Amino acid sequence: MMKINPNILVLTICTFMLLACKKDQAEIAEFNKNCSCASEVTAEFIMEELSNPSSTGKFTETDTIFRGKNVKFTPIEKNAEYTWYVGSEVISDSVVQRYFDESLAGGNWPITLVVEKSPNKICLPNDDGYDSITKYLYVSNLPIWNSPDAIVGPVEGDFRVKSEHLPDSFDINIDITYSPPYVYFNIINYDGFGSSCIQQAQPKQLNYRQMWGFEGVSTSQCDAMKGDVYVKMDGIVEMNFEFFHHPDYPGYAKRQYLGRKL
Repeated sequence: MMKINPNILVLTICTFMLLACKKDQAEIAEFNKNCSCASEVTAEFIMEELSNPSSTGKFTETDTIFRGKNVKFTPIEKNAEYTWYVGSEVISDSVVQRYFDESLAGGNWPITLVVEKSPNKICLPNDDGYDSITKYLYVSNLPIWNSPDAIVGPVEGDFRVKSEHLPDSFDINIDITYSPPYVYFNIINYDGFGSSCIQQAQPKQLNYRQMWGFEGVSTSQCDAMKGDVYVKMDGIVEMNFEFFHHPDYPGYAKRQYLGRKL
């Protein structure tokens, strides 16, 4: 009977174990790769105020709106079954848009979404494929236009911002005035060098947290400035300004300011 060298036997066993271990590690790595982006079914959704119902209307993510505005509700989860509860309505559409008229001003209105979807049981064995979330949309009494001291919300006030064109941060003040039939955004220190735009800048579109397209009434004023201001949900303010109309125009500048409200 042929004898087997015990050293060779041990080496053979170790080789098989090593190959099996490598195979297991490869399978685990593949599993982890496929599951690294896996997440449980969620009913999380975004609420966005619409500046105006025309084709040029713009959306702003928010939890508060002006009275008499449209709001779009968009789920994060794709390709699922949706049940929305908006007031007395029960809606099964994926994306929902509704108008909140002035009679609802001052109210904090619940918006509920229920989502059902086949869960990823391989990566998330405890997920039941069901989730529900209720958020509250506040319909403000703003804007108020009936006095020179008009009030429109977060886009007014003092802001401390930073821009690449200056080494240090600087403060900008934005104040809204109403001179019928015009609304003016007075912007103090808009360039960081002390320049101000008074009774000249008029916004083209306006939401509770954002205004767009304001520009000097006269191209000879405010360095022909135009741009937008956005006070985000996390409190960060973003301002985008352009001066002197076009890149080919002498003195043209395009700047982004990031900061916070004081």
